[in-house]
Amino acid sequence: MHVFPSSAGCYARAVTNPTVAELEARLAAAAAPPVDPLAHVQALNDLAWALRGLDTARAHVLARQARGMAMEHGDKLGQARAARCMAMTIRDQDDLHDVFDLAEEAKRLFDEVGDLAGQAGSRDFLASIHEYIGDLATAMPLALEALSFARASGDPIREGYALSNVGGILAASADFDAAIEHLELALSLFERAENPGGVGTILNRLAEAHRDAGHPERAAECAARVMALGREIDSEFLMSGGHQVLGDLAAARGDDDEAEREFRASLQALSSVPASHLMGAEIRIQLAGLLIARGALAEAEENLQEVLQKVTGQAVSVVSEAAAQEAMADLRERQGDAAGALAHLRRALALREQIAQRNARNKVAQVEARAAMEAAKKDAEIHRLRYVELYQMQSSLLEAEKMALLGRLAAGTAHELNSPLGVLVSNTDLVSTAARRLVDLAPAESPDARRLARVVESCRQTSEQALARIGTVAQSFKRFAQLDQAEQRVFDLREGLESALALLRPTLPEGVVLQAELHDVRTLEGWPRELNHAFLTVLQNAVQAIDGAGTVTAVTEQEGDTVVVRVQDTGRGMSQEEAAHLFDIGWSEGGGRTKMRLGLSAAHTTTRRHGGTIEVASTLGAGTTITFRFPPRNRKPAG
Repeated sequence: MHVFPSSAGCYARAVTNPTVAELEARLAAAAAPPVDPLAHVQALNDLAWALRGLDTARAHVLARQARGMAMEHGDKLGQARAARCMAMTIRDQDDLHDVFDLAEEAKRLFDEVGDLAGQAGSRDFLASIHEYIGDLATAMPLALEALSFARASGDPIREGYALSNVGGILAASADFDAAIEHLELALSLFERAENPGGVGTILNRLAEAHRDAGHPERAAECAARVMALGREIDSEFLMSGGHQVLGDLAAARGDDDEAEREFRASLQALSSVPASHLMGAEIRIQLAGLLIARGALAEAEENLQEVLQKVTGQAVSVVSEAAAQEAMADLRERQGDAAGALAHLRRALALREQIAQRNARNKVAQVEARAAMEAAKKDAEIHRLRYVELYQMQSSLLEAEKMALLGRLAAGTAHELNSPLGVLVSNTDLVSTAARRLVDLAPAESPDARRLARVVESCRQTSEQALARIGTVAQSFKRFAQLDQAEQRVFDLREGLESALALLRPTLPEGVVLQAELHDVRTLEGWPRELNHAFLTVLQNAVQAIDGAGTVTAVTEQEGDTVVVRVQDTGRGMSQEEAAHLFDIGWSEGGGRTKMRLGLSAAHTTTRRHGGTIEVASTLGAGTTITFRFPPRNRKPAG
């Protein structure tokens, strides 16, 4: 069904809001004194647009009036809308030169005023004209621009028609998979918007695309939906398109009787559609071919003469004229008119040469466009990879800064604890000595003095225990920070695990228990502070994975030359997909195992820096085990 795609939906005679009667009333009010020129232009344009598929001639007249008034009063937006409507309502698109001029004028003006919907619509219409005449090389960039503007405007209807154009051009280029993908996306937009005209237009194009792609069942299904919708909204245009596709399918399977019935039905439905003669040319040529094969030469000639009368010399109809000339040559040959057959055949060959040259240009442009798109994709991938690399570097720097800050905090905390701790220990010893002296000096007959001395001694012992605990915490901070050691050295990773466990225990939620099974393992060479932080991060996340009561267990084992550290929890576990992305940068799941965005990734990086690996084993509802494996000391750490 060859018709300018962006205007095809207007042939669906659905009730619109506002109705034509309401727009007529608005125009009458706008024309009454005192006249507001801008309001008058808008009323003329609104009515012309509503009538463009119902009364083409009057729509054209109204749009011309609007254009003249808009030009007089400097209303560029009104002029742009009027010019586009005039281009779409030139009778049968006979004067293609005027169609292009008006369409280009509309495009230029919409660009000047920055109207996104207009910019999309004007390019959409221009693309459809170029597609119609077979100039796909020009049509595709315009259609893609239209799609970009339509999406920027946020109008799903406009986007749907832009996608329809892109899909139609891809189908004309025989890229059927991509065409169907774009058309189905357009169909979903129109269905969500409950726009029957758009749905019908896309179904029609999908039927043609599936037909040409060799999917007869899908084509028939789409055609049946087109016809059902056409009956529902009283659209002869949609009915005609459905009948044409069904006729094509019948002809392809050799059912000439069915094909003839469908083609006749298509022409009958099309007879009352404005600007129908170009749309019916292809159908008449197909019908004529069937009639020639059956020997009904007179009726075939009648159809072909009608086609040639309307399409000969029209740039918009080169393909239709070539097909008609070929059919007419066949007809003349059957009639025994060899000279007439030769004349028609020569004309057909000349037209086919034009079409071949144009198709060659289109093919070159298509290859160039695909090459440009591939180059753009490669550039985009390079930029994406560079961004990921930069993001990883930034994340590593942030994590290193976090680790350094945590180390300084831990060291500072240990220092601040140790100073008053020394004073308290000294004072406690002094109090104990003083209490013993008081007992020695007190009279033997004074039981109260001796009882008070025992109380002081008991308090001293309790204080010593508390001070010992504080000293242990301070020492854990110090070992965790490792600031009193060389940056890279040989170390026992169990010390780091013990420190991390000690720091984590005071923050445990109620019901969560930390356990340690730290067996003897060989020492490692590397950066203990970074590894301590990695263990703390994994332990912390294991705790966060537990809802309610549960256990987190840290285990060290020696497996041959490999040092193994396991952190096991009895938490909610993860799916395989979640586990696969656990150490990705920025990984986060609401209600998932962790909300930290960099810590786990940094733990993975730190482990690899030490030449190790991390493995994740998890089952939903049964907990997770994270296993660190570190190589022998004679393997040089990475980094």
